[in-house]
Amino acid sequence: MQRSAVTLTLVISLASVLVAGHGLGQQRPAAGAVEAEDARDVLRLRKLVWQGAQAKVKTPEYRTTASKGVTVPGEWWQFTVEYDTKPEWIDDLTFQFYVLGVGVVEGKKAYSFYSARVSYIDIKEGRGHKATVFLRPNTVERYGEPAAFAVEIYHNGQMVLQETEAATKVSKLWWKDPQVIDSPLVSKRDGVLLNRARSPFAYVDVDAYETIKQ
Repeated sequence: MQRSAVTLTLVISLASVLVAGHGLGQQRPAAGAVEAEDARDVLRLRKLVWQGAQAKVKTPEYRTTASKGVTVPGEWWQFTVEYDTKPEWIDDLTFQFYVLGVGVVEGKKAYSFYSARVSYIDIKEGRGHKATVFLRPNTVERYGEPAAFAVEIYHNGQMVLQETEAATKVSKLWWKDPQVIDSPLVSKRDGVLLNRARSPFAYVDVDAYETIKQ
């Protein structure tokens, strides 16, 4: 993903200031997760999609009878977890999403920590399931672009898988690392990472997504 020189400098700074010396690799499963053979009985992670053109989606337009002015659609940041499931039916799966953003606010380095927990029900056996969350256009513009993304997946109250990717070096389990999330350089922004039902994409391609448990 193309980044400006300013953003790239901040991402490098984040790595050195918060978690210098730690490398990031994909872990599946990592500490606290169910053994790999048990996880495979439930699901298999295909990929995380959160960078580049695939992660940026325009605000959908709906036709109404009300008049409207000329508005340029905003660009949302979409975080997608693609996965396959093995059982004929799964009653529910819970996804805990984490995002670390980096940017400049009032001329100073600013880091944002977002999280959202979403449960899905009645998941049928199959390939290419998708779980998604979103950041509003203004949120990204104000606080900066995502630098890291992580997800934990729970089944029957147990974590069966956790996965993370980052655009720079961060600690292995950065979303649990007090040096990151409790740093004075990082602001926790609750209620900002939106599930699909809370976004304008709730009625877009509905059949391609699982039902969110209310």
